[in-house]
Amino acid sequence: MFMVARWPRAALGNGFGDEGMFFDPKKVAPPVPGEAAKFAAAMDETLAKLRSVGVRPVVVLGVPEAGYIVPYALAKAMMAGRKVELSPSAEVVERRDGLASKIIREAAARRGADVIEPDSYFCDAKKCDVVRDGVPLYRDADHVTPAVSLALAPLYSAVMESEVAQGRPDAPTR
Repeated sequence: MFMVARWPRAALGNGFGDEGMFFDPKKVAPPVPGEAAKFAAAMDETLAKLRSVGVRPVVVLGVPEAGYIVPYALAKAMMAGRKVELSPSAEVVERRDGLASKIIREAAARRGADVIEPDSYFCDAKKCDVVRDGVPLYRDADHVTPAVSLALAPLYSAVMESEVAQGRPDAPTR
């Protein structure tokens, strides 16, 4: 069973870009006190319950959040004749995603879940693309386009093929 969500929102208790006109894409809001502990407990409990009923969970870490509705922001900049950099820095993405990723990896290791990490498709050492060659990779602020979903398919295939190859009765099916 694949689990996908906007994990940083759950772990930190806040969104990225929810600040409205005060949004600064170089800053990450501090976590809401207590949210990380609640998220860790819920993740661990969920994975444990899934395993107890014979399901092998696969947790998909989040894609880098843009903080903007990417197609809208790109179109607005193009209409104004301005160049705009919407891609967050790798540092900002790590500050935003790091805690959720750590909690998920630890719970997955304890509970025998697989983890898929899509960051390598988006990120290099400096930034995480939300636009490539003038084409948005997102359909809003945190959902990827169908073309990107297809490009990420090999990440899922590798997990499914590994499960089937190991002869696991609870292997995900296509």
